[in-house]
Amino acid sequence: MAKNKKNAQSTQPVETQAVETTSTTKVSKRAAKKVAEAKADAPVKAKKAVTASKYRGAKTGMRVMEYQDHTLAINDEKGRRLTDEELQADWRAEFPNAVPFTLEHVRGVRSLYNLGRHRKGSIKPETPSFPYVIQDGKRVQQTSVSRAPKAKAVKPEPVVTTPVVKVRSRKADKLAMAS
Repeated sequence: MAKNKKNAQSTQPVETQAVETTSTTKVSKRAAKKVAEAKADAPVKAKKAVTASKYRGAKTGMRVMEYQDHTLAINDEKGRRLTDEELQADWRAEFPNAVPFTLEHVRGVRSLYNLGRHRKGSIKPETPSFPYVIQDGKRVQQTSVSRAPKAKAVKPEPVVTTPVVKVRSRKADKLAMAS
């Protein structure tokens, strides 16, 4: 009997109507239903999360130098204006597996960025990046970067030498007299 039911179903005419899809092709209802079922059964692919590596950012996926240049370029925007300490913390958060960035790193990167030599193919920016400091609760941009004053060169005092007096032994004196 089971065979008869299958045969009975297969001998019945299948109703197919053309269905307009988003593309310009026409698909039968039966084919559209199969495609919909296949999509429903297929595992949903999640978007790849940006994973932090030593040289790729945790949130942005940018490379280290690219991210550093980007942060210095947008640091003048209102609402951003990070101090060097905040830039350092931002870089550490973005690249947790890289070298622990210090204030010297931030200053060095800014110097090279302003010269247009921080990374290959970079050009000198239209407006140089200057550090921000917090004065009286407001973020103020330093227009010049002060460096530690150079130590004055101290001339060494002249070394006083005393004449060397040669001391002869009696034996040497006797030899000198004998000759």
